[in-house]
Amino acid sequence: MRRTPERTVGICHLGCGLPQALPFSRPLGVRPLFYTQTGSSFLFASEAKALLAHPEVEGQLDLHALDQIFTFWVTLPSQTAFRKIKQLPPGHCLVFKDGQVRISEYWRLHFSPDIANDDAEPKLAEELLALLIDATRIRLRSDVPVGAYLSGGLDSTCVTALAKQAVGDRLRTFSVSFDDIDFDESAYQRAASSFLKTEHSFICCSHEDIAAEFSKVIWHTEQPILRTAPVPLFLLSKLVRDSGFKVVLTVKVQMRYSADTTFSKRRRFAGFRHNSQTHRGVLFS
Repeated sequence: MRRTPERTVGICHLGCGLPQALPFSRPLGVRPLFYTQTGSSFLFASEAKALLAHPEVEGQLDLHALDQIFTFWVTLPSQTAFRKIKQLPPGHCLVFKDGQVRISEYWRLHFSPDIANDDAEPKLAEELLALLIDATRIRLRSDVPVGAYLSGGLDSTCVTALAKQAVGDRLRTFSVSFDDIDFDESAYQRAASSFLKTEHSFICCSHEDIAAEFSKVIWHTEQPILRTAPVPLFLLSKLVRDSGFKVVLTVKVQMRYSADTTFSKRRRFAGFRHNSQTHRGVLFS
């Protein structure tokens, strides 16, 4: 059982009672796993609100976690926004036995700078394409229809193209447009959908829509957020569900592990070391 996490493919969690609890998280932490201990009891769930439903679990805000959110936009594992609730770090396995929690790492991303040269680039590009094709193929395995988010950018267009090759003309795509022209990218979405020949649906989002739905999004994120971007995605998810779809392919699973971050396309956190020091000095010295 202890080697099960290493042999599992997907974004699932597993909890076993052996006589001990043995939950584990996926390598990149796509799905969070929250846990807490109350006396001799050990509780874990995929949402913090499930634990807060227990009468012995308090929902007190963790000020150190709030500092991390203001600095990095997220809490650092194993903290959450709640003092008594922890989250299992990505790529880790937890064993609860005899009233004690033991956490061990079973997966770590290793970088190999030796192969980062011009001669290796074609081989690496070929390997990357093969991995993307295989990852897309695996995620298309479903007993319900699968759609795709199509923002018009390179990442989502690439994933949609790979999915289109696998499913043919049956692919439905979904996107968000904005009535504010400074944010609207619907022209790129239409162009991508037309080129790939997908059946496309979209929802138009306004500033008023974001304000109206913001509190609902906070209920789902279970922690403060510093951007309003999750709200249009929340509305997009509603469009997908109303269209009869429960599964979509997307490259924006989590900001920390999105394609933008993986391929080093953004420098959003380049100056956060200085900001982090400022936050600690001003907020919680």
